[in-house]
Amino acid sequence: MIIESGRADTALWLSLTIVLSGTGGVAGQSPTVALRVPGTAHYLDFADYAIKPSGWTLRDAPLVDMGDGRYDYQINPSRIPTGVDAMIVEYNNADASHVVGGADSDVLLLRNLPHDVAIVRKSVTNRMEEAPGNPGTIVLYDDDAMTVILTQTLRDDTGGQVLPSKGEPAKRSGPQ
Repeated sequence: MIIESGRADTALWLSLTIVLSGTGGVAGQSPTVALRVPGTAHYLDFADYAIKPSGWTLRDAPLVDMGDGRYDYQINPSRIPTGVDAMIVEYNNADASHVVGGADSDVLLLRNLPHDVAIVRKSVTNRMEEAPGNPGTIVLYDDDAMTVILTQTLRDDTGGQVLPSKGEPAKRSGPQ
């Protein structure tokens, strides 16, 4: 399963369900959860929220028995180091011999949602101006129509300079 969280979120519940085939949820287990950076053996240390290849204080956090075979653990996504955009959530249950769901994994995707949504809205509605040059530029302005929030370079279809051309769109105002 894929779990998405905003980077600014301060609470996210990770859940594991443990069932006995034909019986239902199993209480009284001792599952743990670990967060690993994909493609590495680097784990989050829940004690200080640092990513480490070894020397963890709390690599495998104990999940809380919520009843009916459901086990939860709350993390703080805002404390996960920047630059880490995805983590593998590894669940483990030492007594998994007779149950289904004793070992499982999810993928946690960390998004900068409020910022990303704001940039998308501003790119569609706000003042934007193109300027010729080698390279040319296109500038996106904030809601005040004065503050530059994004500048990108432009080239023509062959990779050359952008030339001014009378009658071609080069400036867009914000909402009126």
